[in-house]
Amino acid sequence: PSGSVYNVGGGEEASILEAIAALERISGRRLDVRHVDRARGDVARTKADVSRIAAELGWRPATRLEEGLTAMWSWASATVARA
Repeated sequence: PSGSVYNVGGGEEASILEAIAALERISGRRLDVRHVDRARGDVARTKADVSRIAAELGWRPATRLEEGLTAMWSWASATVARA
């Protein structure tokens, strides 16, 4: 319907540390992760609830988190190499 708002995301839950671990695997690098106290409003885990867009529009995520991070790493690496 006109004016509807939808969450669009991968639909899978991941913690920040899980995303960092995936980036380390993808990049082959160890990241310098520094743990600090969580700020008000910070989230420990994230997951887009895509149930509404799936029900109303039949939309489903096409890219899993690690696939998306891999594609982003490849793009960023190529972009930096050209700079």
